[in-house]
Amino acid sequence: MQRVTLRVKTDAEGAATIYGPNHCRGLVDRVKFDPGTMEGTPTLTLTGSVGGETIWVQTASLTATTARPRATVQTSAQVDVTYDGTRKIYEKYAVVDEQLKLVVSGGGNAKAGTVEVTLI
Repeated sequence: MQRVTLRVKTDAEGAATIYGPNHCRGLVDRVKFDPGTMEGTPTLTLTGSVGGETIWVQTASLTATTARPRATVQTSAQVDVTYDGTRKIYEKYAVVDEQLKLVVSGGGNAKAGTVEVTLI
């Protein structure tokens, strides 16, 4: 298990881009957001820095949150796999040898918060 803590410090426009350590590897089990001193209606987007796939998004909320983001399972033709034709199948996002990237907007002038990502 690996925990990656991304410490947010916004600029004068309330924006920030934070990178985690190189070579993160595992399945994203949990994303925990602590807004700290952030204000306004921040939008936070967590992606893999290489593949760019969106792992987690929090929009317009200053509520401390714990999320367990999942991706839909797809066929090689990019069709969602289902149990019975209606209920989609989900799995944890895989991160393989890349940095986690967090982009924040609208977080207030010179404010701080944290996002903790747990990989298993």
